[in-house]
Amino acid sequence: MNKPPEPPDPLQPLWDAQEAAILLEAGSKTIAKLMDDNARLLKELGEWQTKYVNSCEQVVLAAAGNAKVIRALDASCQLIEALLAWLPEGIPVSPDVGSAKGAWSEAMKAIRR
Repeated sequence: MNKPPEPPDPLQPLWDAQEAAILLEAGSKTIAKLMDDNARLLKELGEWQTKYVNSCEQVVLAAAGNAKVIRALDASCQLIEALLAWLPEGIPVSPDVGSAKGAWSEAMKAIRR
């Protein structure tokens, strides 16, 4: 025997509306929290980007400084080579000059490897 269908609950639409309002409020709070998190993360990203740009600028400045030092070293090396080439053979030089020349020659060999 078939049971007759139960009559609809007259309070069900009210219950559904209340439940929907609760879910809507919870969803709104979740969205607001996510938007706050997104804003915070965007701010942090901007700070990291600024730090990255600043560090890149420091690297460029350091490279420019290194280039100046290398250019000065190269000019000094050329001068030393020219002065040593013009020294007459067999001229007596101070032992300090001889050892400095030897150290300089070894350093240049190491650089050119």
